[in-house]
Amino acid sequence: MYNILNWIKSLAGLSGPILCCSVVSAFAGDTSRWLDPEKMLGGIAMVESSGGKFLVGDGGKSLGVHQISRDAWTDVNRARAKAGLGTYAYEFYALNAPVNRAYARDYITILQVRLAHAMGRSPSVEQVYAAFNMGFERFRELDFDLGRANKVTQRNSYAVRASYDR
Repeated sequence: MYNILNWIKSLAGLSGPILCCSVVSAFAGDTSRWLDPEKMLGGIAMVESSGGKFLVGDGGKSLGVHQISRDAWTDVNRARAKAGLGTYAYEFYALNAPVNRAYARDYITILQVRLAHAMGRSPSVEQVYAAFNMGFERFRELDFDLGRANKVTQRNSYAVRASYDR
């Protein structure tokens, strides 16, 4: 458990103890409130790139099946390096489907931990997607309130939830 928690903390960029009991309990055996990043990937791919039909979005600022921004990619690279995992350059690998998928999965994990830490509870699928879509800091500016996000993000978050629940 110690190594897993340290890896998760490094992914989230947290130092010191993890204060959110749901994050700790997720790796202590109670996974009932921990979201499965793998289950989110299909829904995210569908709303972000129509399942891979459009690999460049946001005027070239988001790339790949999961439409990952350079900032998100950098966060994942930083976390992967801290955890001793391989890293990949955005400009060469963002359009590589397997690498994009792995980075999207890692980014979902990072966001889930950051959200749980910031909110003091486990985030919903919709909240994780909103942070994925607009970035953690922008979502924080909205007080993690999905109702304050734009209508497209709201609609897409519900689509990701529906996909997750299938």
